[in-house]
Amino acid sequence: MGRWNGTHLRFVSPRSFPPFLTRLVDRDGRITLYGIFGSLMSNLTSVMGITYEVTVTSDGEYGLSHSEPDKFTGMLRSLLRNEADVAVSGFFPDPNIFKHLRYVPYTHQTWTVMWTGMRTAFETTPTPYVKAFEAPVWLLLSLSIIVLTLFHSLEAFVLRQQRLGVREIFENFLRVSQSLLQEASKNRYSGTDRILGGAWMLATYVLMQYFTGDLKANSVLQSPTLRINTVEDVYAHRKTHRLMYPIQTPVEDDLRAFKGELLEKMEIVLREGVPLRVEQYFKPEDLMLLVEEKAVLSGEEWGTSYAISHFCKTTDKFYYKSDEGFPRHYFAMVMASHLEKDLTDEINRRILIITSMGVPFVSSRDVHPGGWSCVVTDRNNVFAADPLGFADMLFTLMSHLVALSMCVAVLAAEICHSMYSNWKLGFSKIIYPRE
Repeated sequence: MGRWNGTHLRFVSPRSFPPFLTRLVDRDGRITLYGIFGSLMSNLTSVMGITYEVTVTSDGEYGLSHSEPDKFTGMLRSLLRNEADVAVSGFFPDPNIFKHLRYVPYTHQTWTVMWTGMRTAFETTPTPYVKAFEAPVWLLLSLSIIVLTLFHSLEAFVLRQQRLGVREIFENFLRVSQSLLQEASKNRYSGTDRILGGAWMLATYVLMQYFTGDLKANSVLQSPTLRINTVEDVYAHRKTHRLMYPIQTPVEDDLRAFKGELLEKMEIVLREGVPLRVEQYFKPEDLMLLVEEKAVLSGEEWGTSYAISHFCKTTDKFYYKSDEGFPRHYFAMVMASHLEKDLTDEINRRILIITSMGVPFVSSRDVHPGGWSCVVTDRNNVFAADPLGFADMLFTLMSHLVALSMCVAVLAAEICHSMYSNWKLGFSKIIYPRE
């Protein structure tokens, strides 16, 4: 253990900040730290032969920096006042902290997220195209048969000089219907009817595939439940969905880090929002306000995910996690500047070694103890497609036009063939007249 054996450190931490830090008190009243930061420091001090004690902040705050050191709060104030040596919890990079305290090497990245409650995550909404046997589909099929019947009758009237009456039109209708059903008589009906019927069936099949498929996944649409992602979103819905946010924490600084118009909007949101202290932060009644669509929760991603995860076991509702709007930050513990430089260098060196080895101090079960099934993001639900856009509709229209052009081309070929047959027959009568 060497040089640092017997050294005693004073840790300051929140009462609980899972998954980064949790406390276990034994029968003798000794506190042992667990979690991402807690287990790291417990193992590190054990290897170095260092003992530690754990206290909480005198003002009950998490910790917020300021340009003036005497205005630091929470754990940061405890370090500046020599009430503690190490703050075993995370802080974002901050110039004010760099001036007066020392960061340990970061082990994790995190960011500020906003959570919105959802009664339903996705709803299946079949469009008219998906319902293959809806009235519009049958109407289109009937209309196509009628159009083909009229083309047959027109061909017989113009090219074959046949009489065009109700009986003849009805016979043509039966001819088309039987041809489409592949029941045409070889003796009575010509091969062109079968060709035309087969082409009609092929084109209809192509059309039906695009109609009924509806570009497949587009039958599943995002539910109309509100999804908060950006400052503009939370500002637009601030009256019905008040923002709950942790005060005296790095998250509060992050919420005020915008500039210009965005900062003005966020200041209004915070002024009309619900500030919460760390001790109040993840109460079940507050999280239920999200599902009731009365609030939006803002906080550090790992900690809020841990709290939300507990509800996945008991609720049939959903939570939506924003996926944009805030930058990623390093999340690191802070040490007091009065510690020996050799000691801080040795702690930093060992943390770098442990981090480079990828040693996990918590399992995924500890990070998400209740699972992740009730959490919805735009990235973890790639199976759910967005509603049809202009490009999708244009692609569908072009496909329909291609299928329609197939029908027109086959019909034109059949008419040309009929005209050629009649011309050939007439020419043969001229060349070889009957005696």
